[in-house]
Amino acid sequence: MQTSTPDESRAAFEGAVKAAGATVTKQYATNDSWDAEVENTQKRIAKQTFDKKRGVRDARVRQTRGEVPAARDSKGWSLKMQTSTPDSARAAW
Repeated sequence: MQTSTPDESRAAFEGAVKAAGATVTKQYATNDSWDAEVENTQKRIAKQTFDKKRGVRDARVRQTRGEVPAARDSKGWSLKMQTSTPDSARAAW
């Protein structure tokens, strides 16, 4: 025994198609935002990697040219600033 008429069945089908279309549109929008986020993240990481490698390369070039990096203590303070004695520091004032 049939519980719905062909017209009701067709209306239900078309309603389901509309709902599916809305779901697909929403999923495409979500995927586009995810793709943009992934692309930006990859660009940022690539730039960080490039900058790090450039810094290492530049340091090696400076070493081969005989340049000496500024000496630092374990806390990162420049040793050049620490070479003065209290007497010479007072004399500078």
